[in-house]
Amino acid sequence: MLNVIGIFLLVGGCTAIGMQSAAKLNKRVTTIIAWRAAIEQLHAEMSSRVRALPELVLYLSQSGPDLLRDSFMQLSIVYSTPHDARYSVLWGNWINSLSLEKEERDILRDLGNSLGQHELDSQLSAFESADKRLAAAEQRALLRRDKLSRLYAAGGLLCGAAIAVILI
Repeated sequence: MLNVIGIFLLVGGCTAIGMQSAAKLNKRVTTIIAWRAAIEQLHAEMSSRVRALPELVLYLSQSGPDLLRDSFMQLSIVYSTPHDARYSVLWGNWINSLSLEKEERDILRDLGNSLGQHELDSQLSAFESADKRLAAAEQRALLRRDKLSRLYAAGGLLCGAAIAVILI
C-alpha cells in the first residue's frame, strides 16, 4: 500500500514540476502583454498631456495594468525621493530589479535611456519602437508557450512514471 502511495506522490510531484515550467511560459506572455499595455498608456498620456515622467509613473501605479501597478509604485517612490541620478539611470536600476527575461529587460532598458532626456517626439518614437519590439517578443513567447507547454506537462508525467517503474 505504501508503494502505491509513493508512486502517486512521485508521479504527482514530477507532473507538478512540468506544469510549473509550463506556467512560467504563460507568465512570460502575460507579463509582455502587460508591459505593452503600460507602454501604450505612457505613450498616450505623454502625447496628449505632456506630463513629467514622475507624474506618468505615479499615474501607471494607480491605473496601469494590474500586474505592474506595484512595480510602478516602487519606481514612483524612487522618483519622488531626492536624487542626483538621471531618470534613465533610475529606470535602468528599477528594470534590473524586476524578474524579467533578458529580452524584455533589454527592450525596457533601451526605452528608459530616452525617457526624460530627449524631446517629446524622440520619446514618443522610443515608445513605438519598444512596443514593436515587445510585440515581436510576445509572438516568440506565444510560439514557445504553445510549442512547449504540453511537452513540459507530459514530460513531467512521463518522468514520474518512469522513475516509479524503475523503483518498482
